[in-house]
Amino acid sequence: MAIPVMLSKIFRHDCIYVRPEAGISQPADLRGERVGLPQYSSTAGVFIKGLVQHEYGVGPTEISWFMGGQDTPAPAPLVPLDLPADINLEFIPEGETLEGMLTAGELDALFATYIPNLFLNGSPKIARLFPNFKEVEQDYYRRTGIFPIMYTVVVREDVHREHPGVASSLFDASTEAKELAVDCLYDTDALALTLSFLIDHLEETWKTFGSDYWSYGVASNRPSLEALAQYVVDQGLAPRVVSPEELFPETAL
Repeated sequence: MAIPVMLSKIFRHDCIYVRPEAGISQPADLRGERVGLPQYSSTAGVFIKGLVQHEYGVGPTEISWFMGGQDTPAPAPLVPLDLPADINLEFIPEGETLEGMLTAGELDALFATYIPNLFLNGSPKIARLFPNFKEVEQDYYRRTGIFPIMYTVVVREDVHREHPGVASSLFDASTEAKELAVDCLYDTDALALTLSFLIDHLEETWKTFGSDYWSYGVASNRPSLEALAQYVVDQGLAPRVVSPEELFPETAL
């Protein structure tokens, strides 16, 4: 049983990288291309594929997918994903990496979980598809209300049945902990993080998201939850759309 405490959130437009020689200048150019990603079924990969489909019209069946280690070789999964036949997913050869294949011209784009070493090292073989990702992501949020989530909190169903108040207690405690963590950020006596313009960043964030910019609960996160539920169906990872009401106990809604 899930508790609507979204511990981690991150926009994913800035995680789409391309090989400049591939001629991909806009999302629609991904159609028919070879795209690598560390995990087809990870939350990061699901949200990237989902925004490419729902924002730019390129569905998962229109791309050739290659899964493997991003910068370190990874073993093939013991149990392969049971995907529809029209989704083309291959595991990259043993000893290869996605970044290596991008450099060699064997991939055209990379949906990265974390910033690639190629990019960090200034390689001309890689570039962000959205150099102005901040503006794109702000516009995306204003239009859709989606702030992609990654993790939530769960409690065992038998514990929930025996102690029905545990969901609301966990939610309240998590909310209080979050407020303690974020309240100290807006303090000009001494910055809480090593970010020179932290105060300006916070004030800009409030303008985009409102004061509760890292909200918990179902209502404020419903656009993200409903999008994710649809994306996993679109991408062949789930047989049907699951509503937030099915995921979370009434006491935590």
